[in-house]
Formats: sequence, structure tokens, C-alpha cells
Amino acid sequence: MRHLLAREHAGVLAELAARRTLVALDYDGTLAPIVVDRDRAAMRARTATLLRAVAERYPTAVVSGRAVAD
Repeated sequence: MRHLLAREHAGVLAELAARRTLVALDYDGTLAPIVVDRDRAAMRARTATLLRAVAERYPTAVVSGRAVAD
């Protein structure tokens, strides 16, 4: 598995952008660590910074089974 937000994979993201790719990431377990109490699930600050950078460059979606209010 490639961690697309890692610096060493910037070329992969550039290639995807050239193909007009949508970046879709799951929240629980991908953007935020899995926790017993789902109300305590939170994205790390560094992950949020990287996600923001990706979303500024590419169409991005966060996928979740949660309701929008969650």
C-alpha cells in the first residue's frame, strides 16, 4: 500500500492529477485512528494539513458511514 500523502509519493499524486483523478479517503482508520469511542475519533494535525494540501490541488472526498452531523 502506498501512503499517497507521504512526501516520497508526490510524483504519484502529480500523475493522478494529470489523469483528472478524484482522491477519496475513508475517515475512520485512514484519516483518523480507530478508537473505541467513535466520538473521540480525530484527525491528527499533520494529517489535516496534508489533506488540506491535497484538497487544494485535486478533487477530494472524505468517505464515511457516519452522518454529516457526526
